[in-house]
Amino acid sequence: MSIDMNFQQLKIFVSVVECQGFSAAARLLNLSPMAVSKQIRSLENILNVQLIERTSTRFQITEIGLLLYKHAIHILKDINNLKDIVLSFHNEPKGELRIFSSIAFGEKYIIPNLKEFLQIYPKILLNLDLSDRVPDVQREGIDVCFGLVSHWDVELIQKKLLEGTPCILAAPSYIEKYGEPYERKDLSKYKFICHSNRPEPLSINFSNGDVIDIKPSIFINNHKAFLSCAIEGLGLIYTYDFLAKDLINKGQLKRILSGEETPKVSYYSFYSPTHHIKPASRLMLDFILNKISINGTNIAYSDRNI
Repeated sequence: MSIDMNFQQLKIFVSVVECQGFSAAARLLNLSPMAVSKQIRSLENILNVQLIERTSTRFQITEIGLLLYKHAIHILKDINNLKDIVLSFHNEPKGELRIFSSIAFGEKYIIPNLKEFLQIYPKILLNLDLSDRVPDVQREGIDVCFGLVSHWDVELIQKKLLEGTPCILAAPSYIEKYGEPYERKDLSKYKFICHSNRPEPLSINFSNGDVIDIKPSIFINNHKAFLSCAIEGLGLIYTYDFLAKDLINKGQLKRILSGEETPKVSYYSFYSPTHHIKPASRLMLDFILNKISINGTNIAYSDRNI
C-alpha cells in the first residue's frame, strides 16, 4: 500500500481533533468546512481507515484515529523543529523569549549571566519572571520554565538540569553562641529560618525515611534575605547545597549534621508539549546548562516526557 498523506492533511486532522469539529477547525485554519472535510476524507482513503465517526449529531474520533493523532502531533512538532533548526543557521536569533523561573534558581544561575547572554544574542527580547508561584505555561505564553520538579504540571516536557542535596546550615557565630546540634532530635531546640512559601511545619527529610518536623521562628519571602539572616546568625536554615555553595566555601555558613544523608532533589527546565521549542529557548537552555557545569554543580541533562 502506498501512503501519500502530506503535512497539510496531518495538520488539518490534528486541528479537527483538537477543535472537536470541522467547522471550528475550519475557522481556526481559515478554510471552508467543505475543504476541511475533503482533506480528512482524502486522508482516510489514503490510509484505508475511518478516523472520525461523524453524523449530524455526533463527532467522535475512532481508536485508530486517536492513535494517528498521538503520533501526528509529534510528527508536526518535529517538522517545525527541523524548520527552525535550518532557519537558525541563516538567521540571528531574535524576538521575545518568555522565561519563568523559581526565585532561588533565577538568582543563582540566570540573573548573574544575563549580561553575557544578551551580549551574545542582542536581538532577543527577554521577558523574565522570577516567582515561586505556579504559572499556567500555555495561557501565559511562557517559552521555558526553570524550577523544582514538584512545582509543575505533569503534562509539561521536562529536561533535567541538575541535582541538589538539601542540607542544614548555620553561621559560625550562631554555633559559637548556641552550640552545634549533633543528633536529629536536638534540632527542635534551635531557631529555624524558613522561606514563607514553604508549608508549616518545616519538614526535614532524611534518606532512611525519617522526617523531623520543625516549627520555624522566622519566615521570610525573599531568598537573598533568607540567606542573609542565616549569615547574621539568626538561626538555622534548610536549603539546597548548590544554592549556598559559595557561602559554605567562604566560611559564612557551616553544614550541620553533615554525616546525615538527605535525599537528592532534581531541578528541571520545562516547556509545553503543544508547541515546538524556539531556537532562542534552546540557546537559553544550553547557555544555562553550561553555567551550571562551570559552577561545578552536579548536572544530569536529559529529556523526560511524562
